[in-house]
Amino acid sequence: MQWSVHQNGPKSVDHAVSVALKYEAFYASRKKQGMPRPVRAQSEIEAEQNETAVAVRKFEQTLEKLTQLMNMLRTVVPFTVYQCQKCPVGFPTAARLSSHEEQVHGPQDVCPFAGCRVSFPRQNPDRMHRHIQRVHPVLRRGSPVGQSVANGKRMKQRPVVGPTMVEAVVDEELPQIEY
Repeated sequence: MQWSVHQNGPKSVDHAVSVALKYEAFYASRKKQGMPRPVRAQSEIEAEQNETAVAVRKFEQTLEKLTQLMNMLRTVVPFTVYQCQKCPVGFPTAARLSSHEEQVHGPQDVCPFAGCRVSFPRQNPDRMHRHIQRVHPVLRRGSPVGQSVANGKRMKQRPVVGPTMVEAVVDEELPQIEY
């Protein structure tokens, strides 16, 4: 018997095992159909049991090799059916490919701040909002330039409000400690 890899690849290891079991059952039934069932001596029954045990061991070895092959294929060559036309990435399902195309190659919004060329997918505006909060927090509230994010127009400079430094006058002198 020659094992051949499925043209589309097995769906899972369980599927490959079920195909192998069905083949073994089919092969065993064909073997039984071709032979008449005579009355057998005890030695013939033992011989058949030994033959069955050998067949089971061979099947288990073949199954182990098939499992190893499936694991190797899973780690070495990822199972990809749907290939992206714009970049060298493959996906196992059409839904994942379309999601990739929308997120990576879809329409993009660019950060509105000068010099920042970060872009984000249009269908996810929260990512740009989060970027502006994290990367441009001072600019978002009104930069020294006065650039407003909301409408893109210059806005009136806000006065800097914060704690003022007051110099305190100390009248008494601290004691000198010698070490």
